[in-house]
Amino acid sequence: MTVARESTQEARIPIADGREVRRSIRPMIGADLPALVRASLILVVATGIGLLGPIVLGRIIDLTTSGRADLLLPHAVAFFAVVLVGAGLTGVGQVKLSQVGEVILERLRNGLLGQALSVPLTRLERAGVGDLVSRMTSDINSLTRVIRNALPECALAALEIGLLFIGLLLISPWFALALLVGMVPVVLGGRWYLRHAPPRYDEERRRVGTLMGRVQEFATGWRTVRAYGFREEANASVQAGADGIYDAVMAATRARNALRPAVIAGQTLALIGTLMIGTVLVEDGSLTLGLVTAAALYQLRLIKPVSVLLELMDDLQSASASYRRVLGVRSVARAPRPAEACPKDASLDIRSLNFRFHEQDPRVLSDIDLSVAPGEHLAVVGPSGAGKTTLGKLIAGMEVPTSGSLLLGGTALDALGDSLPQQVVMLTQEAHVFSGTLAEDLRLARPDADDPALWRVLEQVGAAAWVRALPAELDEPVGSGHRRLTPVQEQQIALARLLLLDPKVVVLDEAIAAMGPSVASRMESRLDAALRGRTVIAITHRLDAAARADRIAVIVDGRLRELGRHDELIGSDGLYARLWARHESVSG
Repeated sequence: MTVARESTQEARIPIADGREVRRSIRPMIGADLPALVRASLILVVATGIGLLGPIVLGRIIDLTTSGRADLLLPHAVAFFAVVLVGAGLTGVGQVKLSQVGEVILERLRNGLLGQALSVPLTRLERAGVGDLVSRMTSDINSLTRVIRNALPECALAALEIGLLFIGLLLISPWFALALLVGMVPVVLGGRWYLRHAPPRYDEERRRVGTLMGRVQEFATGWRTVRAYGFREEANASVQAGADGIYDAVMAATRARNALRPAVIAGQTLALIGTLMIGTVLVEDGSLTLGLVTAAALYQLRLIKPVSVLLELMDDLQSASASYRRVLGVRSVARAPRPAEACPKDASLDIRSLNFRFHEQDPRVLSDIDLSVAPGEHLAVVGPSGAGKTTLGKLIAGMEVPTSGSLLLGGTALDALGDSLPQQVVMLTQEAHVFSGTLAEDLRLARPDADDPALWRVLEQVGAAAWVRALPAELDEPVGSGHRRLTPVQEQQIALARLLLLDPKVVVLDEAIAAMGPSVASRMESRLDAALRGRTVIAITHRLDAAARADRIAVIVDGRLRELGRHDELIGSDGLYARLWARHESVSG
């Protein structure tokens, strides 16, 4: 796989910009656009009917002043009918809009989960798990709150403002002009708010993600924190994160509070202008008192939707920041890639392989040239930090080389697309058992595996005996909230999943290091038999395990220093021979 590694100036998961947000809206709505249009039309009709109320009320005033009391009852009935029908249609429209919102929310959640699972592991490690977790929890919760509550109210408020303006324009263009004059301070204040508020909300969400990452790290490693007396430092770090969130929230609040006086000034200015214009128009006979009353009621009615938009602006900006953070996951998630070619066998061919994490960093691996035959068992040894694990990640496709080529069966790893995880599997000593039955956990590797296939792999890894001793055997619930397995049992389940997956190449990175010497020795014998015929790259510090391999590669300071069979290497005066001599003296 010949590549030019993409430069990463920032390890943090990015935040989508405005263009990405606009591009995402149509696919997010998808097939629900007709339902969204229907709900919007219902709200438009409901708001239009509601605007008839002030007109009818103004007509009642005109009838009263003109002495036409005989027509008051029909107009009063019409007024109450307008109020009831408008309220009923408004409720129906909001329900319909909320139903569409729930469908969109479900699509958003499912999409984010798929994207989160497609984020490259190494990118996730550098960015911090807390950032991704906060996007899947607090950011999604923020969006849920807005889509369920704030968005329908904002849509209704925006419709009401637009139709009220049309109503004022129909009564008299002068009233619409008064409204436009009153909107000047609102627009100026809104422009300032929209320029200064979004970065502050972005910073608030980012700090929430940072704090969640810290809390998760300290919770996971709490025993270590307590053992080494780091509790005060941990508490101080969490407190600093919480203080940072408070500062960001206050900065966003100050931006919102700066908008409020502009809105109040605009509303007051528009209402004063309407009353002054109405007085003049009534005196010269251009309008009746009833129509001026209706215009004044329209102006007063504007206070509620404008106030709603103001009160919900905080939620809208927070949701906007959350949505851009959710979309940002998409930019680092691996897009589905079909396989372009199929490897002819399980051989590995590595040529001039170099790797560094960042452009300014020194190389972790330098000029690695290595060929592994199909079915060969290669042990990789060397001091800590030599680059052994990084080599394993490159072979498994979890990292991308800075330069050089890496071929599986004559095919570049890049050309394997999404089939690569089924072709090459890397197993570390960190095993995880998922919540569910033991059979469900095993079938994560192969959903169509029947019970006899499960028992076969359990027998191969030495787990069949203790599984048969469980009350429900394969149907026993395990994982969080259920039966807790020992670290050895968890690793056996992980190894059984590997055998079910049946990959061409297996990378074992200290996969049985957590087991005791006697258990590890028995497991190695079982693995040797179970993995026979597959290409195995075993990264290990145990020289007695390395000695059983077909060949041994010695990595020192990121370079391949020695390569050969055990008997060849101990016959030289190289590093492996010295390490073996030390091993023999300790064992003896």
